[in-house]
Amino acid sequence: LITSLADSGTGSLRDAMLSAQDGDLFFFDPSLSGTITLESDLPSIAASYSIQGPTNDAITIDGSSLYQIFMVDSGMPTISHLQLVNPNPASGGAVHLQAGANLNLIDISITQN
Repeated sequence: LITSLADSGTGSLRDAMLSAQDGDLFFFDPSLSGTITLESDLPSIAASYSIQGPTNDAITIDGSSLYQIFMVDSGMPTISHLQLVNPNPASGGAVHLQAGANLNLIDISITQN
């Protein structure tokens, strides 16, 4: 359960991604609404797990025009119900897939890519 909109620390998306393994499902506390403003690239994804935002698209991840939001090295993760804004276009934009990686995006909004 992701319980914080902070960039890092207990309950954050970053914290969940650092411990992620195949088959994990991470979802946001339904009471959360707002923006995660990145202070660095999120950890690379190298497993098949799911990150699920609320179905009302209440969570935005802001790359501050400086940071990559999602980098998929391997596996086949699923990311759903999030808004991705202001990624660093020089590092591949909001989502970058390495050769051979796969990704399922469901109800994702990407702006200012």
